[in-house]
Amino acid sequence: MEILAAGGFTSYVVDRIRNDEGLAYAAGGVLNFGRIDPGAFVLYALSKSESTCRATDLLLEQIDRIRSTPVTDEELLRARDGILNSRAFDFDSSAKIVGDFMDLVYYGLPEDHSERILAAVGAVTKEQI
Repeated sequence: MEILAAGGFTSYVVDRIRNDEGLAYAAGGVLNFGRIDPGAFVLYALSKSESTCRATDLLLEQIDRIRSTPVTDEELLRARDGILNSRAFDFDSSAKIVGDFMDLVYYGLPEDHSERILAAVGAVTKEQI
């Protein structure tokens, strides 16, 4: 998701729709990981009415791009580092720490669930993307 839409100005969606085409002030995406389900995947481009169809076509184009063109080593490294480094902010308050613990208990997940997720992110290969 980082490479496709959530990695800031270097993501495919932002670079193509906002930077190259100037069709949206805001563009990007979110992948909300579920605890026991895959979660929600959303791409967006906030555009004017007259450019909505073009922006939508470009969103779909970027999905095709990530599916058909291998990412570069640099893109993978930047995405992996971004995800792993931002994880520290998920535990920067008591409320977030307690909330994470409550999720583990509620969903019956092991105590090392977060560590497993981080290890899996660190092990992602270009071929898997």
